Amino acid sequence: MWSLLFGIGWIGIFIMSLGTIFLALVPEYLQEINFLSMNLRIWIISISVFYFILFIKKISEISKGKEEKSFMIETETGRLEITLGSIENIIQGLLKKSTFIKDIKIKSDLEDEGVKIGLKVSVESIENLNQELQKLQAYLISYTEKLAGIKIVGIDIKIVKVHYSEKNIVELGDE
Repeated sequence: MWSLLFGIGWIGIFIMSLGTIFLALVPEYLQEINFLSMNLRIWIISISVFYFILFIKKISEISKGKEEKSFMIETETGRLEITLGSIENIIQGLLKKSTFIKDIKIKSDLEDEGVKIGLKVSVESIENLNQELQKLQAYLISYTEKLAGIKIVGIDIKIVKVHYSEKNIVELGDE
């Protein structure tokens, strides 16, 4: 509901901006507006209260911070909860050990069955890059599931940059 209200708020800001630009370009219309009219006052007060409420809501979100999403597992003795940030830290640590991964950006999302992980990576140019990334995906899923006790529903890897290195490229005639 709040996102709908914020969407309406942004549309209102856009419309008011256009109205202000119009009145700045054609100021004679400003003289025709009766600012003493009760209807106009009610509209201005209503819009002001609406934006004030949105302002207070946003300030309260910023001051207390957003609660981090987490994955929960019910056990016999209680509840186990692990945050997505913790899962991302596990993945980050494992990927830093890789020799061909140069830069990593990780995003994880909760799904009904478990956690879905998205990786954006910069890699060193190596032979069989696709096979190496598939092995890495399987290893990350296996290790993270064992370590954290959660279900990883998949790891999507997007290569955003390949660093060319002559030492890792085989000459066509050398195969």
